[in-house]
Formats: sequence, C-alpha cells, structure tokens
Amino acid sequence: MILLVVILASNILFCQRSEDIALIVSERQLCIEAIVNSTHKHNSTEKESPFLKVLKSPIMFYREFISSQIKPRCYFYPSCSQFTVEAIQQYRIKGFFLGIDRITRCNVFSEDKYPYYKNTLRLYDPVNHYH
Repeated sequence: MILLVVILASNILFCQRSEDIALIVSERQLCIEAIVNSTHKHNSTEKESPFLKVLKSPIMFYREFISSQIKPRCYFYPSCSQFTVEAIQQYRIKGFFLGIDRITRCNVFSEDKYPYYKNTLRLYDPVNHYH
C-alpha cells in the first residue's frame, strides 16, 4: 500500500503538465518549420564531412538528450542549437564560433539589441544576418 502511494505521488510530482507538453511540441514544430523555410537548403545528396559531424555532435547530443527533457528556455528564434547547426552548415568552423557567440548572448540583457519574432515573441537573430 505504501509503495502504491509513493508511485502515485512521484507521478504527480514529476509528470509534465499538458500545457508544458503542448509548449514543447509547438517549439519543435517551429524548429521544423525553420529548417524547411531556411534560406540555406542543405543538399542532402552531398555527403557531410566527418569534421562537420564532430562539430555538430555536441549540439545534437544536447538537443536529443538534454533539451528534449526541459522546457524551452532560449531567448532567440531560431533557438541557439538550431542557429549553431545552420551556422556550421553554412560557414563551417566560423559557424561553430558564431554558435558559441550566440549562446553567450542568450540572456535577458540581449532584449534591447534584437527585434522580436512575431510568431514566438522571441528575439529574432537568424544565421543569414551574418556574413
């Protein structure tokens, strides 16, 4: 009986609310739309170099195992991880450093420097603004 109470209590305390799940799903949908509507179309027939895979592997690990378990917290649209992946695809090693720069700017103090994206009310800073 005590075990049943502990299991039920843990489910209540640790389960995500439906609003949180809806927010996560909508954020993923926006990321998918950003990839589809991106100005840079990555050629899927072109084989990606092992060096780029190494650069992207920490970001992909973060997105798959850490970011998927927490609420979206990024102040920017596209998110910092999406920005970094797109930057690496476009600019290679320079894109990796652009991603690091973006992650360091992802805080409350950046609100005065960027416009808001209309659909998400997040700060708008796409990769194609960098040259």
